[in-house]
Amino acid sequence: MNKLQLLQEVDKSLDIKYEIQVSSKELVGEIGTSEIVYSEYIPNELVEDNIAAEFEPTLSNADKLDYELAAACGLLTGALSVLWGKKFSLDEAHKWGNEKADSLVKAFAKSQGYKKDDLEGAIEFLERKFPMAGDALTNEFGGGKQHHLRDFSHHPTILGLVCSIGMQFTGTGLGTDTQGNLIHVKITKDGFIGGTFSEKILFGTINWIGHLVSDFDGSSESVLNGTGRGTGIPGPLLATIKELSSLPIFKKKNSDNINQPKIFSEWVSKLFNGTLIKDEAGNPIPFDLRTEMGIGHYVADQAKPVIINECLVRACYMVRRFIDEVKEKDISSLKDLNKLQPRNFIPFNSRSLTRMITVSSGTFVVINTSGTAVKAAIKSKGNKAVFCKEFFLTVNYVGIGRLVFACASDAEYIKDDVKAAYDKYMKEKAELEKNRFKFGYKFLTLNDKQTRLLYSLKSLSVQYDIEHEKNAKHKLIKEEWYKRWQVATKKSFDIDDDDYFMSEEKAFGEIYLTDAETDNKGWLYLLTLELVLFQAYYPLTDNDKDLFKGLKYSNKYLYDVFAKGQKMIEKVMIDDIAKTYNSYVSKLKETGKKVAIGAVATVGATALTGGLALAFAPEIAVVLAGEAVAGLSGAAATNAALATIGGGALAAGGLGMAGGTAILTGGGAMLGLAGASSTSLFCSYV
Repeated sequence: MNKLQLLQEVDKSLDIKYEIQVSSKELVGEIGTSEIVYSEYIPNELVEDNIAAEFEPTLSNADKLDYELAAACGLLTGALSVLWGKKFSLDEAHKWGNEKADSLVKAFAKSQGYKKDDLEGAIEFLERKFPMAGDALTNEFGGGKQHHLRDFSHHPTILGLVCSIGMQFTGTGLGTDTQGNLIHVKITKDGFIGGTFSEKILFGTINWIGHLVSDFDGSSESVLNGTGRGTGIPGPLLATIKELSSLPIFKKKNSDNINQPKIFSEWVSKLFNGTLIKDEAGNPIPFDLRTEMGIGHYVADQAKPVIINECLVRACYMVRRFIDEVKEKDISSLKDLNKLQPRNFIPFNSRSLTRMITVSSGTFVVINTSGTAVKAAIKSKGNKAVFCKEFFLTVNYVGIGRLVFACASDAEYIKDDVKAAYDKYMKEKAELEKNRFKFGYKFLTLNDKQTRLLYSLKSLSVQYDIEHEKNAKHKLIKEEWYKRWQVATKKSFDIDDDDYFMSEEKAFGEIYLTDAETDNKGWLYLLTLELVLFQAYYPLTDNDKDLFKGLKYSNKYLYDVFAKGQKMIEKVMIDDIAKTYNSYVSKLKETGKKVAIGAVATVGATALTGGLALAFAPEIAVVLAGEAVAGLSGAAATNAALATIGGGALAAGGLGMAGGTAILTGGGAMLGLAGASSTSLFCSYV
C-alpha cells in the first residue's frame, strides 16, 4: 500500500474534520493551495480568548517594574503612616489651635509695634490699630458671643471681604438675625468708615485682615475669666456653612415651635459656641477658627506620608525614564546633554505615571487600613464600639482621598483604552464573521528550502550538545550517532550534496532571507516547534538500541544560540510555544474530549477513547503505517510511522511526527495549537 492509499484509508476510517477560526488577514493570504471552506461556527472559547488577549496589554503603558516600584513606594509609606498615625481628637485639635492662635496674635502684634508679651494687651492693641466698621453692629448681630458668626464681615472668606468693603461704601452690614434669616443692618452710630475711595478700600481690606487677627482669641470685651481667650471667629469652613445657611433652601423650621431659629442655622450656631460638641468631661468644644486650625494640623500630619509616597513614585518614574533617555540618546559626555528631551522623563502629564500613582496610592490605603485595623483590634480587646472608634479616628483619610483622585485621573485613560480595545475587538470580530475557514493538511508544512533550514538547525543543535558533553565516552558515541544521523537524513531526502547542512552563520542569514520572501512567520513558528520537540540519539536502526542507550540530549542550543542569533523568535516565544503544545497535549490526555481551543475535530472513534488514542499513538501508528515502516523498529519505527500517518515528513509536504500524533488523537493537537495561544504557530503574530 503506498502512502496516498494509506492516507485515503486513514481518512475513511477516522472521518477527520478540522475547523479553525482565523483572525488574521495575513494568515489567510498564506494559505495558497490549501482547501478553504466557509463555516458558520465560532467557538465561544475563541471569543473569550480574543477579549483577554486584546484588553490586557493596552490598559497601561507602565511596565512590570513600574508597577513593582509603585507598589513598593505605597508599601513603605503605608507602613510609615501606620507608625506615625495618631488618633484624632477634636478637643486636642482645639487645644492645639488655642496655643497657635495665642502665639500668632502676639507675634502679629509685636510686628506692628506692641512691646509686651501678654495676650490681652496684644488683642486690645490690634483692635485699636485696626478698627473695623462691623464692630458698630455688635449688638445688632447678637452681642459678643454671636456677632462674629452672624456678621458676615467677620468671616475669613471671600464673602467676608466683600461685605467688609461693601460696608465702607454703603454703611450697611450683611448677616443673619436670630432666626437665621438674611438681613441688612444700617450703621446708625459712628463707625470706622473711610472718607475717600482709597481709604474705604484700605479700611475694607487691610484693617479687615488686622482686625480678624485680633479676634482670633475673641474681642477684648469678651475675654473670659482672665484667661485671655474669648469668642473667636468662625473658620473658613464654618463661615461658609453659615453663609449657605442663610439661603432660602435652608428655611425649614422646627415644627414644634415656629418661633425657634431655622434648624440648620441653629445647628451652625450650636457648633460655633460649643454646645453641640463636648469633650469627655462635658466641656463645650467651640468649632471656631482655632479648632479648624487644629484639624488642619491633624490633616497635615496625615498628609506627610502621602506626600512622601507621591514624591517617591514621581522620583522612580523620573529616574527610570532619565536612564532610558540617556541610553537611547547615547549620552557619553556633558556636550551630549543637549540631546536629552526633558518631556520624556519629567514626572508630569504621563499615563504611565498616572497608573503608577494609582497603584502606589492603592497599596498605601491597603497597608494603612490593614495596620490601623490591627492597632484598633489590639486596643479594643473585642469591643466592637471601641474598635470602630479607634479605627475611624485613626485611619488616614488623606491617603483615601488621594486614591480617589488618582482613580478619577486614571479612569480617563482606562476609559480611552477600554474603548479602543473594544472597538478593535468588535472590528476583528466582524472580520471573524466574514472569514471562517477550514484547512487541509497542507496548513502545517514546510517547503524544501525551509526544511533544509530546519535540519541544518537540528544539526547545529546536536553539534552544540556534543561540544558541551563532559563525559569523553559519551561524547564519542554522540559523535558517531551524529554522523549516522546526517547520512540517514540525506538518504531519506535522496540528497547527495555534502553541503546540505548549513553553517550557523548561513542558517541565520537564511532565516532572514526566507522571512523576507514570505508574507508571514507561520513557517518559522512551525520550525521552532519542531526544534523544541526534537530529541537526538534515538536508535536509527535495530542494531543501534544498545549503542545509543542512555545518551541524554540537552536542547540548550535553542536558548543559548538560536534565540540570540536571530531577532524574530525570542526566548519567551520559544517557552510559550513549548508550553502551548504541552498544555494542549495534557488537555487531550485529561479529557479525551476537547480537541483544541479554536479548532473542532470529529473522529469516527468515540470521544471516550480520544485520550487513549494519544497515549497509544506511537503503537497505533506502527500498526496503521504497516509496510510504510517495514524494516524499522523501536523509536525509529515509531517516529517514521507517526510521520507517515501525518502525511509524511515535513520535507515531503506532510505534517511530521506531531501531525501524525494529532491525526491519531482526533486531528487537534497541532491545529489546536494554532488557535490556542497568541504566541503559538500562526494566529497572532502573522
